[in-house]
Order: sequence, then structure tokens, then C-alpha cells
Amino acid sequence: EALCVHVVGATITMYKMNLPKNLWEDDKEDEEGDEPQLSKYWQQTRYEYCNENESGAEDGCSASGASPLEFQGSSEEDDKESSDTYWSQQFNHFLEKDDSLKKFMALASLAKDFVYVTETYGRIIISELFLEEAKQTIKPNKQSGFAGGAKYQCQGILFKFALDVKLDSGAYLYGGQFRNDEKAMKSACNELKGCTCLFHANDGTLKFPLMALIHYRGYCLLAICILPLEKKEGKKSIIYGSDDGGKTVHADEAQLNEVMKNLGRKANLASHTILGKQIYGPGDIEVHRGEDSLYYILDFGRVMPPEAPLPNVYKSGQSIFYDLLRPSFVQQWPKPLCSDAYSG
Repeated sequence: EALCVHVVGATITMYKMNLPKNLWEDDKEDEEGDEPQLSKYWQQTRYEYCNENESGAEDGCSASGASPLEFQGSSEEDDKESSDTYWSQQFNHFLEKDDSLKKFMALASLAKDFVYVTETYGRIIISELFLEEAKQTIKPNKQSGFAGGAKYQCQGILFKFALDVKLDSGAYLYGGQFRNDEKAMKSACNELKGCTCLFHANDGTLKFPLMALIHYRGYCLLAICILPLEKKEGKKSIIYGSDDGGKTVHADEAQLNEVMKNLGRKANLASHTILGKQIYGPGDIEVHRGEDSLYYILDFGRVMPPEAPLPNVYKSGQSIFYDLLRPSFVQQWPKPLCSDAYSG
């Protein structure tokens, strides 16, 4: 029943910097099981830093001293939406600050809390997978999606099982003729790699989600924080890429198109045309307009170009969806590479 959690490197690439040496040496639980000294120091700094604002406002950043498990929302719709996007609000609030010791300690504290919450609820979701829905602590969320297994939403985080799914054609997305959940889990790992790669290539215009990957009892859960996407009746928030498996493709705003072009160049990704739209990255990448008019990017599973399928080596039919090149290899290649190579 060992549990393993991987968090996207972009969110917790924190360094010791100039912290007092004794904090790192004493960062372990005492005999009474109290929280490590460094963790307390990070959390205190995070709450203090979150409140620092020239205007005295919090800019949507919750700075209460509550535990991350206490953000339950309320019966009021606006309070519920605010709690749902708590992680995204804090993450982007800290990222917008100038680089400093306080900024990185605040981000480290936020990432630690995010991992704690995903571990706690991830265990529950996986442990109760085979119970009747009425008996499950966290009920499945009936959300649509082109790929992936059952989805759950809790504490402002969307949990998605990494499972192979059957397409309309009758074939499986990753296994081809036969179901292959192992390759679906590999694709979930590629999601973190793609997110990290684009995060480091980003100039700050695009907003990224906090993300973690949970392995427990042989299952894999991808945990992504809820983003404050624009909600208009009868209109989708997506403005770049595709959210329906390539049936419709968006490249709706010239400013965003230029941002994605620069992002692709920094990541050494080639552009390609889908349904008359020029896209950098995979066709199923998604950029949405948020309620705050910012750009939020999602779906990084196929950002990296695939390996060339070798005819003399046996691989299940859909290897181009999970056998992807390393980001460092792609960036060092002399020519830009296409995320949708070999996929039509």
C-alpha cells in the first residue's frame, strides 16, 4: 500500500537559498510528532507574504491561517467558486511577485499543502474505487472528456484516473486492440513533463495549474487544481487548441497566437496546421480565458513529440501517444519538432 506522489517540478523548484542552517538541519518531526520547524517557518512566511500588498488588499489571495483541509466552501455560490479556485489564486499570486526568499518559501509552503491534500483524498478515492457510488466518500464527477477514466472533484482539485479508454472506433486509445492501463499511466507522467517544459518556456503571460501525480495500490491519479475559467451561457472559454478530440480547433486571438508562437520557439516545437488553424504544440492542448481575463493553459499530455515507431520492435498500436521524447532532447535538436508527428 505504498503511496508515491510526484509534483510538477515547475511548482516546487525551491532552493535552500540563505535560510538559517539550523532550520534545514532540524527539519524533522520531534518525539511528540510536531510539525517540522522548517515547515512551520514556510507556512508563517506564506501567510505574512500573502498579506503584503501596497493597497492593503489581498488580490483574491486567501491569507487566513486555516488548514488546507478547511477550505470547504459554503452554501453561497460565490464563496464556493472562490474556494474551488483557492489553489490557483494563491499560486499565481505568488508567482507574480519579484523573486525573493519570501516568494520561494511561500511557494514551497503552498506546494507542501497541495501535496498533503492530494495524498489525503487520493488515498480515499483509490481505496473506495470498487464501492457502490452511494457508499463512496467522494462521489464521481460526471464531467466529459476525450480521454481518461473516472473524475472526482474535491477541495478545489480535480482527480482523474489514468486508465485506457475505448474510442468510438472500437480501439483503445493507448493499447490499440487491447486495453493497456500501464501506457495510460505513462501518459499521465508525460502530462507533468509537458507542463514543466512549457512552464519554464513561459514568459509569464500564460497561467499554469498546480499538478500532482499519485501512485497508490497499483492505480494512478492525476490531480489538477481547479482554474477560474470564464463562464458564459452558451459559450465555451477555450480560445486555443481543441477540447473535443480535434473536431473543432481554436486559434481565436492574435495576441494569444503570438504568445503560443513564442512559447513553441522556446520549447523548440514546430507549428502545424489543423483545420486551417496554425497550432504550436499538440492539437488537443487547451488555452482558456479566465474570469480575470488571463490565459490559462491545460492538457500537456502530448506536448513532447513522439518517438518514431520502429517496425521491427513490437509496441502496442498507439505508441505515439505515450512514447514521447525527453524535453531536454527536444530543446537540443537542431530543428523544431512537431508534437503531432505521426498522428495525422
